[in-house]
Amino acid sequence: MKLIRIVLICLTLFFLFIKLFLVQINLADSPESFLVLKNTPAFTSYIAFADYPLEDHIILQGENGYFGDGFYFHVVTWLWIVVPLSFACTYINPKMISKVIKSIRGKSIIKLKYVAVVCVICNVLCLSGLFFRILMIPGNYTGFNILYLLFIPGLTFVAGILVFFMDKKNILPASIVIVFALFTALVIILLYHFNILIPYEIWLKRGMPDPRF
Repeated sequence: MKLIRIVLICLTLFFLFIKLFLVQINLADSPESFLVLKNTPAFTSYIAFADYPLEDHIILQGENGYFGDGFYFHVVTWLWIVVPLSFACTYINPKMISKVIKSIRGKSIIKLKYVAVVCVICNVLCLSGLFFRILMIPGNYTGFNILYLLFIPGLTFVAGILVFFMDKKNILPASIVIVFALFTALVIILLYHFNILIPYEIWLKRGMPDPRF
């Protein structure tokens, strides 16, 4: 456990450094993008212009993306939050969790089952809508950022985890719900990462790319 905590705290510091001190600059009149060191710490991760001397701060650059731009995207969108939370979870007392679970069992489990079922249906509708959009409407850009849909598999994952730990009779269905939630989240992220369905402004910043598939 100590080794896991050391790894997680190192990753936490590394990801926080990336989030606070690095920024991706996309130039409006060029397909080039730059990973640049910020003048001051800030939570801004992407900007579409350069208001300070790039030559003194550039770490990475490339046309239509630079090496590691996908990793940077995942760090600044969710890893910088998830990894610190994972580190904090290593200090949670399992006995305390057990007591909390026992205190809310019963009718709460039935309600959670209904919530999990509704969440799964929402995941199915979400994936169906995305694939319908891809197959039936030409163009890989849209006016809506599909990453906002990640809250659907996120809620499904939480519901599945709760059912998994609170109802031993439904461990297998709960496991299926958890895996399906992770699958939905992965599909959404891959659609965005491979330019299959991206917001119009991101499509412009990436040099109006075709889908990578």
